[in-house]
Amino acid sequence: MAANKFSPIDATDLLLEEETPPNWQAGGLWERGDIVVLGFPPSNGKSTLATSAALSVATGKPVWGKFPLETAGRVAYFQGEMGKGKTKRLINRLVRGDDIAAQDLKGRIDLFIRQTAPLNDHQGLADIAGGLKISAAKGQIDLIVFDTLRRFKVGSQNDEEVIGGIIEGCRYLQKTFGDPTIILLHHTSKPGPNPPDDIADLLGGSKEILAQADVVLMNLKRSQDEDVEVMQIIQSKGRESEIPPFEIRFSGRPRGTDQGWRYPLNIKFQTKKEKAAEWEKKQAEVEYELNPKIIAYLESNESFSAGRSEVIHRFSEDFSENTVDTALKAMERAGELQSHKDHGKRVYAINRKSTPNEIF
Repeated sequence: MAANKFSPIDATDLLLEEETPPNWQAGGLWERGDIVVLGFPPSNGKSTLATSAALSVATGKPVWGKFPLETAGRVAYFQGEMGKGKTKRLINRLVRGDDIAAQDLKGRIDLFIRQTAPLNDHQGLADIAGGLKISAAKGQIDLIVFDTLRRFKVGSQNDEEVIGGIIEGCRYLQKTFGDPTIILLHHTSKPGPNPPDDIADLLGGSKEILAQADVVLMNLKRSQDEDVEVMQIIQSKGRESEIPPFEIRFSGRPRGTDQGWRYPLNIKFQTKKEKAAEWEKKQAEVEYELNPKIIAYLESNESFSAGRSEVIHRFSEDFSENTVDTALKAMERAGELQSHKDHGKRVYAINRKSTPNEIF
């Protein structure tokens, strides 16, 4: 008779064991040994976020500039979507944006580019394990990334058994290679301007992920800013405190160019509260610089006034249309300016009832 696979633990013995704190790999976000799912629509920055996280683990820098690591580790990244050229360009942009030298990554990240096999198939899992054994010979693997899940499965992602088989394959790899964290990148449906009533609507038939994964981060809301992705932790088993929805800002691609790959790329974490504080700070800086310029411009006109479009055009080289428009409205609310419509166009004038001290 085969040996029993099941072995019970007495509850009292468990309680008497020394308490161990969470073994955070990315402090507060995921623990070492978690299976983490990044659920994003196609072409919405999944690979960028995952590659950034991999670079953080490899160098010891905080994940997405927010979640700290106690020590640097080693990464095995299975890139099933992009070829060698695109992968190199993406990594190059990220290391330049985060001041990482190429030599800092020596022996820290092993890339398996366009080398794919199904995690839910015995032979496929054996092939993946074979590649990881080569990587593990260089040192302990702390993070494995599969980009994306659809490249590492056989069968439909709408099938619960397929998803279950993938997670089972991941658990096997964790048991075999010292319990590394595994990140699975997963395509979801595109979100609308507001979070859906049922998260499963974005996951489609692959909602089994919610039951199987340890941490699920998803893009639940479309941002009006094309450089921002709104993320929310919708699943985190055993978490003692919640992280509110947060934004990840991709900065580095200049407007009006298709040569973005030439520029450094930086990723910044922001909660709504942090974003509001930053906006208020910038607004105060703009008011300090822009408001006196608007007053001076209006005073240079005989009528001490100018049309809204004229004012916007006057400062278009240094300030966006929205920034100037916001400043004009704020100055009107503060009593520094007054406005009226002239043939359907908004005209702003200095409020002559204000004293110079009130203006400045």
